[in-house]
Amino acid sequence: MTSRSAHRSRPQFNLMRPLPLLLAAYFATGVLYALATPTFEASDEVWHYGFVRELADGRGLPVQVPGVRTSYRQVGSQPPLYYGVAAVLSGWVDDSDFTARYVYNPFAQAGVPGTLVNANLLRHGVAESFPWHGTTLAVYLLRCFSLLLGAGTVALVWQLALELFPQREGLALLAAALAAFNPMFLFISASVNNDNAVWFVSSAVLVLLARAARAEVGGRAGGGVLGAAALPHTLGLGCGIAILCKLSGVVLVPVVAMFFVWRAQRSGKWAGLLRTASLFALWIAAIAGWWFYRNWALYHEMLGERMMLTMLGVQSMRSGSALEILAEFQGWWFSLWGVFGAFSILPGRWVYAVFTGAVLLAVGGGVRAIIEVRGQPGRVPAHYAAHAFAVLFLLLTVGGVVYRSLSQQAFQGRLVLGAIGVITVLLAAGIIKLAGWQHERVLARAGTLALFVQALLIPPLYILPHYAAPAPLATVPAGSHAVQAVFNQEFELVAYQVEPARVIAGDPVRVTLYWRALRPMSADYNLALNVHGRALENVSKLDTWPGGGLLPTANWLAGAMYADSYVLHVAPDATAPTRLSLDVSFWVGALDNRLAIAALDGSTLPSVLLDLAALDEPLPRVYSVSQPAGSSFEGGMQLIGTDGIRVASNSVSVTIYWQASAQQIADYTLFLHVIDANGTLVAQADGPALQGDWPTSAWQPGHTLRDERTVALPGSMPAGAYRLLAGWYDPASGVRLSAADAAGVAWRDAAVELGAFTLP
Repeated sequence: MTSRSAHRSRPQFNLMRPLPLLLAAYFATGVLYALATPTFEASDEVWHYGFVRELADGRGLPVQVPGVRTSYRQVGSQPPLYYGVAAVLSGWVDDSDFTARYVYNPFAQAGVPGTLVNANLLRHGVAESFPWHGTTLAVYLLRCFSLLLGAGTVALVWQLALELFPQREGLALLAAALAAFNPMFLFISASVNNDNAVWFVSSAVLVLLARAARAEVGGRAGGGVLGAAALPHTLGLGCGIAILCKLSGVVLVPVVAMFFVWRAQRSGKWAGLLRTASLFALWIAAIAGWWFYRNWALYHEMLGERMMLTMLGVQSMRSGSALEILAEFQGWWFSLWGVFGAFSILPGRWVYAVFTGAVLLAVGGGVRAIIEVRGQPGRVPAHYAAHAFAVLFLLLTVGGVVYRSLSQQAFQGRLVLGAIGVITVLLAAGIIKLAGWQHERVLARAGTLALFVQALLIPPLYILPHYAAPAPLATVPAGSHAVQAVFNQEFELVAYQVEPARVIAGDPVRVTLYWRALRPMSADYNLALNVHGRALENVSKLDTWPGGGLLPTANWLAGAMYADSYVLHVAPDATAPTRLSLDVSFWVGALDNRLAIAALDGSTLPSVLLDLAALDEPLPRVYSVSQPAGSSFEGGMQLIGTDGIRVASNSVSVTIYWQASAQQIADYTLFLHVIDANGTLVAQADGPALQGDWPTSAWQPGHTLRDERTVALPGSMPAGAYRLLAGWYDPASGVRLSAADAAGVAWRDAAVELGAFTLP
């Protein structure tokens, strides 16, 4: 290779070249992700920090004891290198407030992607405000450390691309950008997590391995750390460090071993293979062997995986069937590109579309390359030997992730990012190959810019809103419904709003509650929202801290008012039609330990039951009516008919079918009168439609209502013939609605005769 070509393949570091600019953009974007995510809300971050704290406080490596709850949970089974370095970096920070900060949200929806409430795993408060101090300062310091490791990984992806595709700087730029601006990579890089260390070290080993493979094929004797004598030492050191960062680093070992076998086969020097393998293994043993021995001594297993699963509290899946794997694949795919928080926050589907599209384009480019190679087999470049080892590493990584996922009942695509360098280099190569190498530079720059923009949009659009606690309000918005109920003499439900006014089963209802803190509070009370439908059927419920988990009551400012919004989904099998009501209560300790409720004048209130919405049937129901009637009432109510009168020993029942031809302006009361042969009223039953569950003002024009009614009969009623009459009246005035039969003739006393019956 000439000095000029060497200069092209290994460009000098210049701040105006693409790589430095890319690294600066990556780091700035990573800081944005770090700031958007509250402390300990990144994936397992609270437990990773718990491990760091054990070391920083001088308690040594965690010893796992099943059933004992710790601040590091199953993460305490991880190899310790990342945590040891992190402890040194953050040990000077006084994090004595950690215990006070280590408060879980009891209603956290961890592992529920797309949740609208309780996305926060822990309680948050003013202790996290800037300027940072204590635990918050330590966490952000370690997040910067992780971002630096991520920057190193991005730089190594660039270099790996140049090793696999020499002199293709456009491809290297696109590959590095696909890594740097992968939202999941950014999110983990901006958190306290040992993945960042193993990604960096594994990428470094792959670069060295690719360079050594190219040197071997090119007949060049590598120098320095890549020399024949130094190579087993170099790669053994790298693999040992990777394993001590995270157990997934062990995947490098068979890849490097295959490289040594391949090299011996090419040279025919099999005698040196044993010495090379021994040196390689000795370095791994020297660096990570003590860790395996410790696991064996403590847990009777070298890897510590079974103990980790025990601490995690899972067993292996009952079966790894194709259907189970297929059902988990969407979540696996999403988490490869971006699932945030405690695996609870999803970005817009367009983000997945961007990366899925990139994968499909890359596959197309791969197919094109295969077709071309098959047509001209002699054109396979010699340096493609390095590709074989890169692809082997990718396959082993994916296989290990699938095995681990089946063991833990959790498919997390982000674990495949251990091979992020190989993944993004192959993606970039496939995309450029499909478009044509003549477009490499333009495509790389345009792709990098597009990836950068999408990565920048995600924190403000999708992460920050899930952690934004309601801010104090000045006044209640106009049009709100007043409530004025005081809980425990500490805070008041001032008013509420609801939309929409009418729903069907399965629909969401958005309700906003307006609270006012009357005094400072020291307890975090639990809010219970229960939506009731027909006959108090519970059709939706939610237990939470106020603010969807983000505004615990002890954080409320005395005198401040807050808007607290929720989307409550009505059960798909809820009985309709009916009015929906919302029962609002607070409890502490146990569900039955509810806070007392009072009116503003101090009088006790049994409950707070808010009128919510009308739950209607999706389409007008058609009934078969055995005895049609055809009578109508003032205002547009029609008596369709009945199913006849049913007589029991002490009651008379009837099923009545009603329909409104116009919207009713009031909630009328239905009366049923039993009249004897002399026209005397002997029994009656008054009440709203459907026992008050579907008042007339909620009726939809054109919809038919089926209403079961019963009139209790006095025991002294003599045998004889009786008539059953029905009508409506306004309960506010007592005035009846006029009624007429099908021919338009008015009914006497506005009472429609439903039929006659005889008591024996």
